[in-house]
Amino acid sequence: MTAARMGQNVPVRRALLLAALVLLAGCGQSTDPKKQAEDLGSVAAEGALLAHDAADGSSTGPFTRVHSGVLREDVLALEPKLKQRALSRLADDIASALDELPDRPEAAARRLDDAADRAEELAQ
Repeated sequence: MTAARMGQNVPVRRALLLAALVLLAGCGQSTDPKKQAEDLGSVAAEGALLAHDAADGSSTGPFTRVHSGVLREDVLALEPKLKQRALSRLADDIASALDELPDRPEAAARRLDDAADRAEELAQ
């Protein structure tokens, strides 16, 4: 396989790697509110990076859809363990922004940046 041809599969490899990381990370979900806020903040920050890349045109549509979907699944996996109302609202906001990301990346980027900031405040 040539180097040029291998480069065509980069988004697929990234998506598979991300899916594997999410599965491994989901195995030990914390019940500590500070750790949960950090986890939500991490997802929001990663989603914001993806949204900014999508808005700039440096991320392909299929990769953006798959990656935002995997991040959303990660948030949904955390939701049942969230006991604080503020964390539940934050998780809902992040999931909603990730849904919006493939179609409206600029708006999703703003929402996810805000969610990452809120998560950092809650983790204090």
